[in-house]
Amino acid sequence: MVRLLVVDDCSIFRHLIRSFAEMKGDITVVGEAVNGLDAIDMVNQLSPDILTMDIEMPIMGGMEAIEHIMAKHPLPILVVTSRDDSETAYQAISKGALEVLPKSSISSNTYSSFADKLKLLSQVKVISHIRSKKKSLDSSSLNACQAVNKAVEIIGIASSTGGPKALAQLLSELPKTFPAPIVIAQHLSDGFMAGLVKWLDRVSQLTVKQGEHGETLKPGYVYLSATEQHMVVTKAKKIDYNDRLSGDIYLPSCDQLLQSMAYVYRSRCIGMILTGMGHDGLKGARMIKEQGGFTIAQDEQSSVVFGMPHVVINAGAADKILALDEMSGFLLHIFGSQKVGHFRYYH
Repeated sequence: MVRLLVVDDCSIFRHLIRSFAEMKGDITVVGEAVNGLDAIDMVNQLSPDILTMDIEMPIMGGMEAIEHIMAKHPLPILVVTSRDDSETAYQAISKGALEVLPKSSISSNTYSSFADKLKLLSQVKVISHIRSKKKSLDSSSLNACQAVNKAVEIIGIASSTGGPKALAQLLSELPKTFPAPIVIAQHLSDGFMAGLVKWLDRVSQLTVKQGEHGETLKPGYVYLSATEQHMVVTKAKKIDYNDRLSGDIYLPSCDQLLQSMAYVYRSRCIGMILTGMGHDGLKGARMIKEQGGFTIAQDEQSSVVFGMPHVVINAGAADKILALDEMSGFLLHIFGSQKVGHFRYYH
């Protein structure tokens, strides 16, 4: 039985979360806190497996509470907020929250997926991270770099749960002179992409933006897919979008982005599968390998959720398995540079 603590100053919404979370019978709400200070006390008293955290609350807001909890009693935190200032939510992620959901996404039509998300996140082994220095490459990684086609022209990244923080770390370690464009499909609820883009652009020396229809891909730029459609790469090396269908599970689609990249760039591309739940990205990784490109999967220890990388590894579609701290060095060595730009990753 998963033990859930609900933190929100709105009694109606606390009741809503309790009702939807407990509907399947395998989650029980052990407490309800009306502000961040109460949440800290209840975490110490009740030892929940996971908590949902609002951002704006009296006495102590969610941001300060997350900092306290992750420093003293770290556990999985799912931010559930109605704030229009979506960038604030990514400050919460940088402080240790696992994921962000808008309150509007939780309804009688989505309670099942909401409960499933709570169960999955409750199993994440959360620790209070002290960010280590970038790891140097071992001999096997250096040899793998030599095997990569030196004419790499694009990097494609697939990520989901835990992805925003992983992306912030990876992108912050790449210099503004990075010689290839980076395209990213990050699973995200509608309405939060603008905040993620602003956050990543602030912590990176690269120019981070949402990809626009018809835009030409350029080195030194990072393009994130909008959530309303699925971003793809065209033969003209421009950005395009495919319509989102009602049955689509993953938004945006990592597979569609990576497959389009493999079709256009063939052996001259690298696909990276970062932390996340599910199997999105597997078809894309397979196609990249089939076309002669190179694939990298994040290792279990550094993944918040070892789902997407694990599926790719088990399928034999990963050419290299790397810890998050090793990835920037690996990419830079491929491009013949060990120089990493000024470190700008913020906690």
